[in-house]
Amino acid sequence: MNKRFCLRELQMVMADNLHLSVLFLIIRHFSLHSKLLLILHWCIKLHRMQTEELLLQSLLPMLMVPDMAFTITVTPINDPPTIDPHADVTVNEDANTIHVVLTGISGGSADEDQGLGFIMYSSDPTVVDSMFINYATGDSEATLEITINPDSAGVSIIRIQAIDELYSNLVTIDFNFFVLAVNDEPTFESIYDENILNDGVEHAVPLAGISEGPANEADQTLTFDFTNDNNTLLSNLSIDYTESSTIGTLRYTPAAGEEGVANITVRLSDDGGTLNGGSDYMEHTF
Repeated sequence: MNKRFCLRELQMVMADNLHLSVLFLIIRHFSLHSKLLLILHWCIKLHRMQTEELLLQSLLPMLMVPDMAFTITVTPINDPPTIDPHADVTVNEDANTIHVVLTGISGGSADEDQGLGFIMYSSDPTVVDSMFINYATGDSEATLEITINPDSAGVSIIRIQAIDELYSNLVTIDFNFFVLAVNDEPTFESIYDENILNDGVEHAVPLAGISEGPANEADQTLTFDFTNDNNTLLSNLSIDYTESSTIGTLRYTPAAGEEGVANITVRLSDDGGTLNGGSDYMEHTF
């Protein structure tokens, strides 16, 4: 109730010289304003009433009411944990284990000292073999270890979810994990040194273990080449090889009556290229 309005009403009562009981009703009507006692005292002085002390003593029991008290209960709300978004990650094939630092980790607001759990998901398990998070409670950072499957390339969506110990809130981040293809070298087994007679008879050297490399490169085309650093000693070099076969044959003929040493280098090449640090050949010398 407005104090000025209260004062005006009291002045009217006193000016009209109403009975004290009417004043009591007005006081009750105004619900015992906290400043009513002071207002009444001022009004009495203003009207030069001689019964100030008597009136105050009469009103005091009405004004002395117990304080009103109430309790406000604030129910805590569990805030979700936090983790910063992460940029996409790009690595080369056969990179093995990659370490990704996750930042901005917390249990929620400053007053929520909660432990956190993590859920990890890869959209393509043929690219990502496994994941593991190293995290100590209370830290703002964690390290995500991503193990890549050997000889695999592609893209996998990595999803990390942080969940608090109440299991009522979680936060999710996603990022792309690109694994770029790297050409592996083709393979064939080493060739042992040979000691031969200078009889002019053709020799055949077996070539074994021929492949394009890992299974994901099986569609590549293979080509054999060779060099000989002593054409006087050896001639008629050739290689017999059928595409997709795992064996072949190197042939050469020593010069009759000639002696010495010749070094032959055999190179096997594929058509996979050298992008991203790949290798497209293997060679052996004997």
